[in-house]
Amino acid sequence: MLVFSRYGNEDKFVTLFGVIQALVSVVHDTEDDSIVAIKAGQTNIVFLLKSPLILVGVIKMDHCAQQVQTHLS
Repeated sequence: MLVFSRYGNEDKFVTLFGVIQALVSVVHDTEDDSIVAIKAGQTNIVFLLKSPLILVGVIKMDHCAQQVQTHLS
């Protein structure tokens, strides 16, 4: 697994991205669908799946998932 981060040290995010990869896989396997976003309080975690890549954007503003996916594209 390769992890790239715009901010911070990638080594600190390896475990987090392992969890994200597992979450994406579980949703895909159980629902035969893909995860788009998770809202946790004021934080939005948005996913864009471009196999074999999983692109993730985390934003603390009130943007819709589609806007963040456009930025990830």
